[in-house]
Amino acid sequence: MNSFLQSGGVLEQKYNPFKEGRMSGHINTQILEALQRTRLFSGLSIQECESFLHIWKQATYEVGETVYTEGEESTDMLLVLSGAVELSAQETRIGVITPVDLVGEMGTFTDMPRSATVTATSGKPLVALRVGKDALDAFLSEDSALTAKIQRNIIEILCEKIREDNRRLHEATQS
Repeated sequence: MNSFLQSGGVLEQKYNPFKEGRMSGHINTQILEALQRTRLFSGLSIQECESFLHIWKQATYEVGETVYTEGEESTDMLLVLSGAVELSAQETRIGVITPVDLVGEMGTFTDMPRSATVTATSGKPLVALRVGKDALDAFLSEDSALTAKIQRNIIEILCEKIREDNRRLHEATQS
């Protein structure tokens, strides 16, 4: 059965859509819909998301495995398809990323070092798609209209993060 899992991710854990390096049309559609649901790709058509798909590669991590380390160079980002990752900064847990969200996107677009350590969690392996900064930059340089949509989404993501940080700071000062 190859269906979306509401609580378990985009793909069933036992099904490997990347068998022999190719994705079936059904899973390809699921991944495209997953891309469309992320904040970074919000407002993009299925066709625009599909044009992105060829630059992404499968990545799998075991529970407890470190995906990114705080302070290291940001060279790629992940789209979480199944499983989850925990974010920690200065050894303090700061959040969890679940399907179908991105992790590592801000450093990838800004060339800033990783702001958090990212560790696979949730009791099952993390299945994700990975895209490198160089491949992403080359792809985006080919379509200015698509780049403008992505940049607008990045601005919205950053504004949301600033609002959330301001809210947390306000709550911390009121305690």
